[in-house]
Amino acid sequence: MDDRSALIEEQRILDKSQGFLKKRQVLAALMEMKVGGMKGAPIALPRGAQGNALKRLVSQTPRAAAKEQLLEAKVEMRTSLRSGESKLRSEAEDRKGEIERIAAASRTARTLLTDGTDCWLIDDKKD
Repeated sequence: MDDRSALIEEQRILDKSQGFLKKRQVLAALMEMKVGGMKGAPIALPRGAQGNALKRLVSQTPRAAAKEQLLEAKVEMRTSLRSGESKLRSEAEDRKGEIERIAAASRTARTLLTDGTDCWLIDDKKD
């Protein structure tokens, strides 16, 4: 792999990841709207507080507990949606870095063998 091939591969990865991220953003926006419109149970049992579950049962109404649990579920879903995008960006950067490493290694060796998992550098220069 020479520098030109590495740049072509990097551009392909960038193009594919950008296209995928755009489609994912559209779906994520739709999911965010659905999450925002979710209705919870009208009432729920309060979840236990740290160390004193009975105090929480007495101090929080079933309606307040239901609202709190719905809010927690929405926050968790939205966080999951947003963290997925950063993971995808990170993966694309990792692939780009791997291509750069392969290009650097191929510049130093005369032959680069791979089986798809492992790489072997063979320097067949005559000394």
